[in-house]
Amino acid sequence: MIRPRCPFAIAALCITVWGCGIGIDTPGDQEASGQAGVAALPEGITDPDAGPFGPAKSTPLLAPFVGSWTRDFEKTLAASAAAGATPEEIAQTRAYYAKVPQLAELGARLTIAGDLVLGDPFAHSEYRLFALHTHGTHVCGKAWHHEDRFDPGDLSKCYVRLQLVEGDLHFETRMLDG
Repeated sequence: MIRPRCPFAIAALCITVWGCGIGIDTPGDQEASGQAGVAALPEGITDPDAGPFGPAKSTPLLAPFVGSWTRDFEKTLAASAAAGATPEEIAQTRAYYAKVPQLAELGARLTIAGDLVLGDPFAHSEYRLFALHTHGTHVCGKAWHHEDRFDPGDLSKCYVRLQLVEGDLHFETRMLDG
């Protein structure tokens, strides 16, 4: 089930996740994890089932997020400001994007399918989500991040947090290693 493209705020650009609240006991916390199998590289660079780690695995906690999302730059800046970015930082970000407009397309689209988050259009980045759990309205967990999912040696581990706010996806990451 794929939704029509919806605006989203990629908070990962400007907002740092300071952990997901690990150690906070919240009533109703749930846990689920998924691990994809290894498969040969199929054709189809935009196919979520392509890639060296096999197809996406259905994950009930991520069902509300499944679909294609398009970043709304202004909402992303507003989310950054709400999270504590100073007006100077917002102005610097705005000026940088104006100076290098190609960045506006970098990570401007995400597709979520099961435990897989694909970035588009550059390098076809991938987040393989696992160790998922909830904290209130957030779904938190860990991910293996590939800047290029067809280069399996290019890999980082990170924390992720997803939330829907008034129909917009808030997708935040914090790298564990570089």
